[in-house]
Amino acid sequence: MENMNQLTEKDVTEILSQREELLVGYRKRLEMLSREYEDADELIGMLQMRSPGVENEIQAGGVNKGLDDIYLMYERQRKKYQEEIHQNMLQIMDLMDRIKHVYLYYLQLTPKEQAILKAIYIEKRQYKEIIKEGMSESSINRMRKRAIKKIIQRWEKDNQAER
Repeated sequence: MENMNQLTEKDVTEILSQREELLVGYRKRLEMLSREYEDADELIGMLQMRSPGVENEIQAGGVNKGLDDIYLMYERQRKKYQEEIHQNMLQIMDLMDRIKHVYLYYLQLTPKEQAILKAIYIEKRQYKEIIKEGMSESSINRMRKRAIKKIIQRWEKDNQAER
């Protein structure tokens, strides 16, 4: 999924066919990032102890910096690290929202359009199986494309309203 404001046919099919797996993966990533955010002090402290660059910064010009300078350097690193984690968490939450919106748009399709997308992407059935249920391949394909287009148009409409 490239650009968060755009939605492609590939994005829609990926979301419909892997919705649960994607959400579980994103939730796990959020949990991990949340723990990292909370443990930022400990992680930065460990990194500083191992980093030769910190000794150079502390002894700039051969004079030891005061504890205040060391503390300020540590705080800057901690804040920067936590901001990076926060940005990653926001991106993941946006991806999760995207998945939920696409699924809601799918649920708003006509029952026949839902059935086609469900058979193809969620149940992963072959066209041959669906054809046996009384629809031609061209009808199935036409309905599939129309349903995906409706989802994309709804996404675009809702995202334009937010700008």
